[in-house]
Amino acid sequence: MGWAVAFIWVALQLLDMQCHYCGSTADITVEKGGVRVGVCEQHFREQMDELADAEFVEDISEELDIDRTE
Repeated sequence: MGWAVAFIWVALQLLDMQCHYCGSTADITVEKGGVRVGVCEQHFREQMDELADAEFVEDISEELDIDRTE
């Protein structure tokens, strides 16, 4: 019976996830090291745009020699 309760609790947590930035319903959730964070689509896109503009992304791309096909 204990595993069923744990499963239901986890399922409810996923359904009730809120955006870290605005509190609306999260469209995307990420978990690392037992910490789960949710974001709405708007804030996800804003964060991805911010990362794309960051210098360290260019440095990593050069280190990994990543080629894009478009």
